[in-house]
Amino acid sequence: MKKPCDAQITHCSAIFAILLASTLGGAGAPSRAQTNGCASFAWPVTLERKWFAASDLPSFHSGASLATFLEGGLNLVLLPLPDVRFVVTPETPMQSGWGGLMFLPPPDKPGVYQVTLSEKAWVDVIQGGVRITSQGHTGSMDCLEVRKSIRFVLGPGPVTLQISGASKPTLRVAIRNITDNLTLD
Repeated sequence: MKKPCDAQITHCSAIFAILLASTLGGAGAPSRAQTNGCASFAWPVTLERKWFAASDLPSFHSGASLATFLEGGLNLVLLPLPDVRFVVTPETPMQSGWGGLMFLPPPDKPGVYQVTLSEKAWVDVIQGGVRITSQGHTGSMDCLEVRKSIRFVLGPGPVTLQISGASKPTLRVAIRNITDNLTLD
């Protein structure tokens, strides 16, 4: 037969074990943002997450003109929004934050391209001096690496990527042609 003291110790030990497990589990287990949040996009962003996690991600400053059309991830160093001279007025003008431009040569192959950002910001894609209307967008506030992804149909001319309204001075950007795997991704 248990003594009253033993029952109290057993009860306290059980509570301690539960608290310890929840504390350790919270520190070592993946958070919701690392698991479910990234799966909530309308299309997969697995490749972009991999690119963004790379330690050798190339960095470019706002205004950079790339020699080749880059498909992959990069860090874009932005400017205070008042210092950015946009090619075309952003579709959604922002009053504060960070922004930037990136000039790309014509894509190797015209088609549907996916532009993915690590942080909340507005994206305009310009080709031939005209803003291209997006073909779709998706986002998640619960994914650590990726915030939004937008699809655009690009033709054979040079491309200007405009970023505005970012809350941080640097963001990761990924660009890739998804024409051949729109449903397979």
